[in-house]
Amino acid sequence: MRIGLDMMAIELRRAGYTVIAPRTITVNGFEVPEPMREYPKNGTSIYVIDIGAANGVTWQYWSEAQREKRMLERGLVHTTEAAALQHFEALIKPSRRDE
Repeated sequence: MRIGLDMMAIELRRAGYTVIAPRTITVNGFEVPEPMREYPKNGTSIYVIDIGAANGVTWQYWSEAQREKRMLERGLVHTTEAAALQHFEALIKPSRRDE
């Protein structure tokens, strides 16, 4: 998947577009997308890392609830499911038992 995205960036640059790489952070040695750092507008779709959820991520609309603010301040809120899943996997990988 990464190769496809790299090729897309190359083609966009050739066409004259500016391509900005997404910001990342390192978690347990894995590079993952940076979580949201600012409160979004009410009604914005967000993906929250939730260790108790079946796949480790829950989806919801931002509503400025205290719990949501706390999760954002802890770096657990993302704008996409894929980003949240990558972050979740990096968090639990060191403690996950071998499957």
